[in-house]
Amino acid sequence: MNKATVLGMLDALETMVLDGRSIPLTDYVVCDTKKVLMLVSQLRTNIQQLPDETLPTETMETQSTATKIRQEANAYADQVLSKLLLVVTKVQKHVVGMERTLETSRELLHEQEDHHESKES
Repeated sequence: MNKATVLGMLDALETMVLDGRSIPLTDYVVCDTKKVLMLVSQLRTNIQQLPDETLPTETMETQSTATKIRQEANAYADQVLSKLLLVVTKVQKHVVGMERTLETSRELLHEQEDHHESKES
């Protein structure tokens, strides 16, 4: 018994319904009850013979593989975060240096303005 057999039987059932004589002014059709019931019975029997699908059980090997993958992922994440922390620290140092340069530049400009105003007075 395989999937193709069951699908073939369903196709046969569908054909019986589609080929049945329609009852005027309704969506109903007249089918051969014996043939339909026989096909339904065969389908039920064949479906019951199909093996039950079970989920694979977690073995020690899969469990250890999963643990190893988690450990490697955590190590990689730690490495990435460490590098990121280093980059952030360097950027902070550069920002502090830029702030000092800006402050020094402002002081120089104020001194020049004061010196220029004192010459004009």
